[in-house]
Amino acid sequence: MPGEAGRLKVRLPYSAERVERIRTIPGRRWDAEAKSWTVPCRALDRLLELFKGEPVDLDPSLDRAETPHPGLLERLKQALQARHYSPMTEKTYIGWTDRFLRAHSQNKPEDLGEGDVGAFLSSLATEGRVSASTQNQALHSILFFFEHVVGKPIGMVQGVVRAKMPERLPVVLSREEVLAVVGKMNGVTRLMATLLYGSGLRLLECCRLRVKDVDFYKNQITVRAGKGDKDRYTMLPAMAREPLQKHLECVQRLHQAWRILI
Repeated sequence: MPGEAGRLKVRLPYSAERVERIRTIPGRRWDAEAKSWTVPCRALDRLLELFKGEPVDLDPSLDRAETPHPGLLERLKQALQARHYSPMTEKTYIGWTDRFLRAHSQNKPEDLGEGDVGAFLSSLATEGRVSASTQNQALHSILFFFEHVVGKPIGMVQGVVRAKMPERLPVVLSREEVLAVVGKMNGVTRLMATLLYGSGLRLLECCRLRVKDVDFYKNQITVRAGKGDKDRYTMLPAMAREPLQKHLECVQRLHQAWRILI
């Protein structure tokens, strides 16, 4: 599980053959909520051998040794929070910065530079076999740390061995397929799926939607504090209009009945 001591979170491109391989690792677990596997840290060598040459997303907090610069990580956390980064981004940035600092524990952060960053990123690709997205996460985390905590912005990092970018075709459902999936749902779940599909809301944006943010007159939804802590407008899909009105009326009746009881 995320944050569980002695375990490593792993994400792999899905295939039945890969699932069979990772199931050969003793102590592995599937975390349905995080959509990732976890394996004992002692099984790292076995994991890398099983998936040699393939993109593997590794938890940046693998190394559990004490960080050499706890004060700097606290300042990094404050800098991220001051800029309203999401909790998940905060955790990722701190994890990769911590790992970078431990890899250079004998040096002061202000003495490190572009070459050190490039060597660290290259090692992730050549030794860690991480995916391209994981390598980019590490890069942005470290660049943010140097600019906003150390006060030493690092420009273009040259000569980095890039992790191989997997070539995949997007999987897009047709209109008929979407209607078939939604047609199997009921109640609030169906209403949320309809809003997600018709308005482009993210899952948490849909969960946090308030009554005052739905304008039935303009067929418009106001999304507050979305990605990047930004507000925006999106349309209210016609197919969700009537079900949403009925849902709000039902909730209002329940609220009124509850007030009478108390």
